[in-house]
Amino acid sequence: MKKHMILLTSALLISVGSFAQTLNEVIDKHIAALGGLDNLKALKSARFTQSTIAPGQSIDATATVIFDKATRIEMSMGGTDIVVVTKGDAGWAKQGDSAPQDVPAQQLKTIIESVTLPGLEIANASRKGQKIEFKGKEKVDGKEYYALSMPIQGGISTFYIDPATYLIASRKGSIQAMGQTVDATLEYDEYKKAGALTLPYKVQTEAMGQSATVRLTAFEANPAINESVFDKPKQ
Repeated sequence: MKKHMILLTSALLISVGSFAQTLNEVIDKHIAALGGLDNLKALKSARFTQSTIAPGQSIDATATVIFDKATRIEMSMGGTDIVVVTKGDAGWAKQGDSAPQDVPAQQLKTIIESVTLPGLEIANASRKGQKIEFKGKEKVDGKEYYALSMPIQGGISTFYIDPATYLIASRKGSIQAMGQTVDATLEYDEYKKAGALTLPYKVQTEAMGQSATVRLTAFEANPAINESVFDKPKQ
């Protein structure tokens, strides 16, 4: 009996070790496909524009980001200019000529997590030591993908990595949006170079019965940024 317990324990340890090794291998190959760890580390800041086409509206938004430090998002909706800024553990938002308002802590966290260049979510989480669960291979529409699950945007999402390219093909899970938890599916497509990295220039999103297409239309790596743009205007 004792011999069988030892064998069973050894088998379990080997299985867990192999699973962890496979997770590390998938993430390493994923990072290499994006452009390599050195290029990811070299990306300290960025300025990029995304065009969102949704039913009845089209929105262009420009984000100026110093990663892990500050973000400024500028957009126009319905003829109104909107600015949303995060800096450290604080943030503010402004619509048109109205006075800037502080962003509540929970909304701030969601904004910070959402301002990640699509395609870099797993790589960034891995570099920061965040928990990532390897779920093995799963079939989506008849094709097998590596499935990796992690907390993001106030919920849990599973990312499906194409074993042929080691790039993210899709993402499914829950997110926080407009004060509620919703299920969302994102399809990543049209990968090409953005500076030294390879990123999806098209992301198709399905959530709350609505569909939207987000396109990366401009990208600049490590631009010169005057950090005063993150300061809250005096009222």
